Amino acid sequence: MQWFNRFSIKSRLIASFLVLFALLATVVGVAWLNNARSQVAVKGIVEQDMVKLELVAEIDSMTKANARNTLELFVIEPSARPAVRARMGTLRKQLDELFQRLEPMLQSNEGRALFVEMRTRRLAYVAAFTAAADMLESDAAAANQLLTQKVLPAIDALAQPITQLKALQLKIANASGSRLEAQMQRQNQINLAIGAVAVILVVVLAGSLVRAIMQPLEHAMKVAATVGQGDLTLPIRTDGDHEFTRLLESLKAMQSHLSATLMRVQENTTEVASASSQIAAANLDLSARTEAQASSLEQTAASMEQITASVQSNQQMTQTANQLSATAAKHAKDVGERVQEVVGMIRDLHESSQRIRDITSVIDGIAFQTNILALNAAVEAARAGEQGRGFAVVAAEVRSLAKRSAEAAQEIKTIIQTNTEKMDAGTELAEKAGTAVQEVVTSIERVNATAADVAVASREQSDGIDQISQAVMQLDQATQQNAALVEETSAATSNLDDQVQSLKQQISRFRLA
Repeated sequence: MQWFNRFSIKSRLIASFLVLFALLATVVGVAWLNNARSQVAVKGIVEQDMVKLELVAEIDSMTKANARNTLELFVIEPSARPAVRARMGTLRKQLDELFQRLEPMLQSNEGRALFVEMRTRRLAYVAAFTAAADMLESDAAAANQLLTQKVLPAIDALAQPITQLKALQLKIANASGSRLEAQMQRQNQINLAIGAVAVILVVVLAGSLVRAIMQPLEHAMKVAATVGQGDLTLPIRTDGDHEFTRLLESLKAMQSHLSATLMRVQENTTEVASASSQIAAANLDLSARTEAQASSLEQTAASMEQITASVQSNQQMTQTANQLSATAAKHAKDVGERVQEVVGMIRDLHESSQRIRDITSVIDGIAFQTNILALNAAVEAARAGEQGRGFAVVAAEVRSLAKRSAEAAQEIKTIIQTNTEKMDAGTELAEKAGTAVQEVVTSIERVNATAADVAVASREQSDGIDQISQAVMQLDQATQQNAALVEETSAATSNLDDQVQSLKQQISRFRLA
């Protein structure tokens, strides 16, 4: 098959798959055709032979049932005979339908002859049974004699062609099954033959493809193994005009480019080693400065912690002063309320004094009127002479009492006037005291508000210092992380130098053209 090797791998694969597809299509087509034939044969057996066999079996079963009903009709009571006659009528109609269905389905001469004989004997049975049944009501003895001589022999005669037709249909069905089995065996043999041819063609095509692929592939694997060992001087053959030829050409170009690249890498390795040494020195200097900065940040953080503690102490004292101011304001408000209560009580006393003064004025008026009445009584007593002397004494006493009442009322009025003036002065002083206490409360509230503002400012200052402390701590952490990164960078630089030395050793393994 040298002509096959002139094609490319792609063309060979396509041709092989097309051949395989054609073989597969052939196998599938033949199998489908054989399957269709088998289905037709099975359908013929199921729809014809088995149906006929089932019809004959149903006729046999119904005929036997009818025979049992016939015997039952002649032995049961007359009252039960109508029900048996009805059952026999139903069976007769069903048998007529079965005979009509079976007759056109029988194809063989033997089957048709048996069917004609079966129908003839059935008609004879029906005639004998009808005659005996008609005589059963009028002459039971004659009917039983007719049953024994005509009906029962007719039943036995009818059973013979039914049994023979049933055996014939079973034989036909078995013969059809045997033919189907033989046909399927032939189909299986044809399928095996086509499969064997397909396997042989597949083996031939696979062998050709394996040879066409493995030879250049083994050469490519040898080239790759040689390159993997560090030898870039092996010549690469590029014979033919297919995909593996292009692969080998690509390997050849790769070998050339890899050789040039390794030469450039070898030249640049020395420069990388020098640069890594300079980076290592710079990292050492940066590490020292980072450590110094970290120490300064630690001191700053400690100072910020002290300031934070002081601000927090001031904040606590401000809160305490605020609480004391609030307590003093509360007490001052209580004192102001008590002073207002005293002022109210003094005003109540002043009003009571006014009412007492009014009452005293009334008493004074009453004393004055009483004195006038006493004078009038004395005048009248003087006019009466000796008879009015006792009345004059009483009038004198009343006048004396009125005078003393007027004097007492005047003294009470004077005392109340003095007390009223003192109450007015006390009320004025109490109001001034209440005003002073209110001013004290206002001042304390201002002090309290100022203390609250100071507390808020201290809290804000504390929050700001906390933020500064956190920022300093974060800066300290960042500085420490930078120091760690500097150390890692130093280690990485040292590792880079080691890698450069290792790279030099690895490059020295390659044999360059």
